[in-house]
Amino acid sequence: VLNQWPKRSDREKFRVIKCLRAMLKFLPSSDSPRYLPQIMAAINNAISSSSSVIPDREKACQIHLIAVSTLYDFIKIVTSHDASQVGENLTTIVVALFPLFESKIEDCNLARQHAVKMLEWLASG
Repeated sequence: VLNQWPKRSDREKFRVIKCLRAMLKFLPSSDSPRYLPQIMAAINNAISSSSSVIPDREKACQIHLIAVSTLYDFIKIVTSHDASQVGENLTTIVVALFPLFESKIEDCNLARQHAVKMLEWLASG
């Protein structure tokens, strides 16, 4: 997923995260905690790089939304097995979302709303 991320086109970045999201459906929840660093790295790349470098606002918003959706799906999988793993990595999860709220891209409200929904779900614990 992360191989040559900066060199990928916007369309490829979107596809990569979309494929990652699809692959999560096949991940046993008992195995999920050990993939947390890799999934978080992919999400960080998708959210942070698209915030600053993608000139096409619509593409950036699509990448943001699929990245947040992927993160949300993954957190649900990890939580179903061991909620303490999410608690231990909560700072990393929240920090990964910062670029969404600092972004100058005003059209990305759907991604922000989804991130807020995820954070509210986490807070309700």
